Amino acid sequence: MIVRSSQAARRAFSLVELLVVIGIIVILALLGIPTVSALSLRGERIRLMSAMRSVGLGINLYAGEHSSVFPGPLWPGQVAEFSRIEEGRLIVRLAPYLGISEGDSPYLVERFLPPAFRRALPAVAPEEIRVFVMNTAVPSASGNINPWGSLTPAVQPPRNTSSIASASTWAMSEAYASHPAVAARPWKSFTTPAPLYGKSPLGLFFDGSVGFFQP
Repeated sequence: MIVRSSQAARRAFSLVELLVVIGIIVILALLGIPTVSALSLRGERIRLMSAMRSVGLGINLYAGEHSSVFPGPLWPGQVAEFSRIEEGRLIVRLAPYLGISEGDSPYLVERFLPPAFRRALPAVAPEEIRVFVMNTAVPSASGNINPWGSLTPAVQPPRNTSSIASASTWAMSEAYASHPAVAARPWKSFTTPAPLYGKSPLGLFFDGSVGFFQP
């Protein structure tokens, strides 16, 4: 009996050994947190880019069925909430082309509101977060135009797709407070302080491509 107890004691961890093991586990966990966070952001970025590409496709489909006219009129700042009672929302105009349910009750279309936006704006209601900003000053042969039309100060209809001088111009961008197309807007407090996925924002271009750019 005494021999067996001695062997069991030798096999058991001492308190110091146990604390060392726990310390190593904690350190490894802390080292892994930045990696997990980076992978999470990368996944969100990929999903957002996919969503923006689908918007580009939806714009083309819409124009194809509306005499080559862009969807609109639209507000410059776009949210991720589908709501029939609100004017100027791109997500409502493109719902039939993006597989978005067109129910009567407002709801968030989650694929257009990555979690990073909610984390960056915890005090802002999700349906108020401006995820995207539309380019309302697009170069054309006759000067800068707003291809999406406008709702204020007077309603202006959207323009024909042929009015765009260059397909490499950005059409829609990730919105943030210091973005040149956001900084003077009264709703800039409903945008993130800076781009979430890089030093520059993600943008959708009129040719349907998506990528980082300098606005």
